[in-house]
Amino acid sequence: MGERKDKNLARKKIMGKRLRGVRVMQNLSLEAVGDKLGKEKSTLSLYETAQRNIDFETLAEYCKLLNISADYILGIVDEIRPISDPKRAVLDKEVTEDEIPPELHSLLITLGKLVVKEQEKEKRAEAPRGKMK
Repeated sequence: MGERKDKNLARKKIMGKRLRGVRVMQNLSLEAVGDKLGKEKSTLSLYETAQRNIDFETLAEYCKLLNISADYILGIVDEIRPISDPKRAVLDKEVTEDEIPPELHSLLITLGKLVVKEQEKEKRAEAPRGKMK
């Protein structure tokens, strides 16, 4: 029984370190995260220091907010992975055109054109074809 307790504590410590690490990497305070999640700063601190278990709902909201996969936070994988929607911005902040570096701007325009072409191609492929006589 003691070995199991040790493993659970080790997992909590990994989760706490990773929650804190990602939050700090994104320059977010406990207060900012707490405001978005509707949690007290002290509660989040307890999660990050492995003094309190995080519930699944809070973990899911935390991961969405930080755009990070739960498998990293849970210690299943060791590489930080974003969640599946790459368009999602941290804290739902939209990026304005002025914030995009000039060298990326033309690349994004080209990428957008390619996406539109691909969508048009898919629509043509799905369109019903006329019957031959």
